Amino acid sequence: DAAIRDALAAALTAWGCAVTAVADEPGFLDAAARNGRPGLILADRHLDGGVDGLDLLSRAALLWPGRLPAMIVLTGDTDHAAIAARNTVGARVLHKPVPAALLRATIAGLTLGEAGLSAARSGTTKSGTR
Repeated sequence: DAAIRDALAAALTAWGCAVTAVADEPGFLDAAARNGRPGLILADRHLDGGVDGLDLLSRAALLWPGRLPAMIVLTGDTDHAAIAARNTVGARVLHKPVPAALLRATIAGLTLGEAGLSAARSGTTKSGTR
């Protein structure tokens, strides 16, 4: 949904992230070609065009072999076995609704390690680090 994507992009930007928001796999591939390897890929489980976000992350891993970006998938699905079976890249899975504080802490933990997690918990960030 475009409104949710835009709201999430605005929140990420407010947290200091450089954001390229796309709706579907062609948009992702175009952004990857233009921008190179991202520090984080945040994908919904159900993307426009019927693409599974976990499948997109698996294909994204082929673009940067041996140097995967951090990966998070958001889902409202409750079939944990099906999600685990498709999660071939070890993406962090967060179940909707995702509290903003949890998303922020997860991003910080994946992209900055423990120092980033502490900063996220305290609400402090360094400009340009996410």
